[in-house]
Amino acid sequence: MPENRLLEPGDVLFMQWEEPSDFFILQDGELEILSAPQEFMGLDSSIILDKSVRICTIKGKSMLVGFSGALTDSYISSARALTKCNVVAYNLPSAGIRAFAEKDLSTTVNMLRQIFNNYTIAKNSLNKIQSFCARISQIEDNLCLMYNAISQGEGSDLLNKRADALGETFSFNKGLFPDSFSIDFLIEDRSRFLKKNYNIDFGDNVSADFLDLAKRLLKINPQTLSDVIKSDPEIAISFFSVFSSSINKLQNQIVNLKEKVREKIISFFESEDSPIYFLKSGGMNRWLSTGRVPSDFFKNMIKLIEKLNVVCSELFGDDMSVFSPSYYDFISSLDKSLQTKSTREEDISMEAIPSKEEISAPNVISTGLQKSIYQIFEFSMVDKEFQNRLLKLLNDFKNLKNPLSAESEERKVRRHITQLYWELYKQVFARSKKEKTIPRAVKLMLTFGFLDDTLLTQDEVSELNELARIKEREVSIPILLEYEFLSKIYSGAEEPSITEMGLNYEAFLREQEKYQKKGKALSEREDSDDINLNKTLHEIQQRLASASAVCSGSTATAFPILCSDLIRGSLRSMYQSKSKVEALIKSITDVDFSLFWRETVLKLDSAREIIKEEVFPYFVLLPIAGTKTFMWQELSGTNKKSRGRIMIPILFSGDIEKSLMHTFACFRWELNRSIKGAMWADPIEGGLTGEYFDYVNTFKKNSKLSPEMKEKIALKFKTLRTNRDRFADDYILWVAYEKDGIMKVNNVVREIFFKHMPFRKNIRDQLENMPAFNKFATRYNNIKMREIASYENRFKKYMDENGKYPKPIEDFMNFLKM
Repeated sequence: MPENRLLEPGDVLFMQWEEPSDFFILQDGELEILSAPQEFMGLDSSIILDKSVRICTIKGKSMLVGFSGALTDSYISSARALTKCNVVAYNLPSAGIRAFAEKDLSTTVNMLRQIFNNYTIAKNSLNKIQSFCARISQIEDNLCLMYNAISQGEGSDLLNKRADALGETFSFNKGLFPDSFSIDFLIEDRSRFLKKNYNIDFGDNVSADFLDLAKRLLKINPQTLSDVIKSDPEIAISFFSVFSSSINKLQNQIVNLKEKVREKIISFFESEDSPIYFLKSGGMNRWLSTGRVPSDFFKNMIKLIEKLNVVCSELFGDDMSVFSPSYYDFISSLDKSLQTKSTREEDISMEAIPSKEEISAPNVISTGLQKSIYQIFEFSMVDKEFQNRLLKLLNDFKNLKNPLSAESEERKVRRHITQLYWELYKQVFARSKKEKTIPRAVKLMLTFGFLDDTLLTQDEVSELNELARIKEREVSIPILLEYEFLSKIYSGAEEPSITEMGLNYEAFLREQEKYQKKGKALSEREDSDDINLNKTLHEIQQRLASASAVCSGSTATAFPILCSDLIRGSLRSMYQSKSKVEALIKSITDVDFSLFWRETVLKLDSAREIIKEEVFPYFVLLPIAGTKTFMWQELSGTNKKSRGRIMIPILFSGDIEKSLMHTFACFRWELNRSIKGAMWADPIEGGLTGEYFDYVNTFKKNSKLSPEMKEKIALKFKTLRTNRDRFADDYILWVAYEKDGIMKVNNVVREIFFKHMPFRKNIRDQLENMPAFNKFATRYNNIKMREIASYENRFKKYMDENGKYPKPIEDFMNFLKM
């Protein structure tokens, strides 16, 4: 019988070198997989755990397979709870995977998927550690190059020799030292100038051909795969054995690499022959005194090293101070030197201030955004291979004669860049939730789609930088930057948007599990730190990427990265601030006052009343330059009080007011359809959509329309394919022209709209004396007066001693009188 086990943080599920007796499935919580060197085999469990290093972490529902060979060997690692965990233990047959393959095909299929997933997790962990090791080596070598250029001969003999050797190689391969060293110099990869390869080649534990075969095998329908295994169980046994052996090799590689990283951290901070030791021994002040190092260099260096410390904590479970006690000494020495310098600068005499005649403007105003793409790479911690692929594609893009052309070659380049860009965007967002400070270039990427400063002119970069500094005032409508909206999903305050196919998040995962054999769905569940981060990454991939393509104006020429070719006029004129968007929305609701009001159920103790409430959708400012606004969804789930989602490019070119009118018309149409359900097209019960749908289907027989008007309507409908687009076209005429008494829609549409989408009272009062509106206005006023009287009588019982209604009822009564 299965046994439920509840683990507290720190509890051990199984120990390395123990013999397995149970088969475990993690239901929820997070475990860390640990491994100790062979020399500690047979010692006390507390010693083994103390000498173990983290291989990876496993979170959410998972089978813990791949850590005991074919489920018959002793454990190659330990599993310890990081959070409260719920684990189910099953008795393990003595034959291990062979017993499952011969008798339990469903479980075997799931095991194959899980061991492949665990292999992927371990492989990703190795890649992250390797990237971390390479980054430390790059920074150390770049510091040695700076030492060689600024203060050669002032440190230890060994440091001088090392810096000399690197400096000679760098110069021989035509490397150039800048006049002033910014923090970018520390970050950049100079392996080609130093003839070094910072990445360690571990080889492939699984051949590329076998890996491809495994992926294809796991894409087969589960029932078909079960039939294959039934016909030949050795297929499953071989598959399981290959990946179990590979996980074992990966663990050994991770253990060895982490030991190398540990030694490198110790050498980096502790060795008297390191450039770090030279800096904290007075070298920092000497570098600043030369004028070749800007005043903010060491402040930025602290931030860089603190970022590395965060990554170290993620990979090792400990920060760098555990390996090197001098870590905090170094940070503290930099801080003290910076404070001393700041105090000294404040004491400079006022006589040093130049006269008016001596002041001249600099030729170029620095924005701090030079080489922005490298700043973003540094922040995101993406691997070198990814960086090179994106840089190559961007270079191809820059060399195109017409980069935004709809031709196949240009579209192919943009498509590949776009795929990599959204992967980078996801990584940047995830890192932003772990870092205390976010660089300006990263903020501009998250807000405006900025990536590479060379894709813009210097003036455009400066203007964008100024826009980012604008402080938004509070707005009463939920208008959010994309990053703010994604943060709501990350915090659990909102659920992810539906996909293009109309699936919510859970339905999407079920479809993935159904058609892709859990491969993609499981990776979405487990590749990230927690379920809310998974949901946010799903939101970026499914809604943000798709909405950005649509709102760009044309999916054939869509490009999410900000570049000069997308800018029309000035960035300031394109910029849609929250206050500007709020003013546009209010200008439309001042005409169509009932736009965002809908029927809801009000609970008053045990009583229930049907009223109307104003529920604004979320207006999300997409980080793109575009020409179209778009309604993504009218509701979130089935809750009638939930907010819809409307997308607006934060940099918009064109008539945004007209675009919003079209979007609001689509919102009205879809909301009415959702609320009316199956009756949405009924001419009586369907409300607005029902009556308009009936008008479209019967206009040729309608006696209220002249033959000329019928012909005009027929021609118009030929150019508008859907009823929603036909409705939107009439809606724009209604809101833009009819409110001023300019006749643009026919009499039948006017009657429908006046009944279901009346103008605000001050506009109605001006129009009701006009013959085209008089009959409709009189009917509307009579119905409204009876409705108000009925509600006043009905709600009288809810008045307090001061004669006031509860606020929702009071708002509703005021709405009826608008």
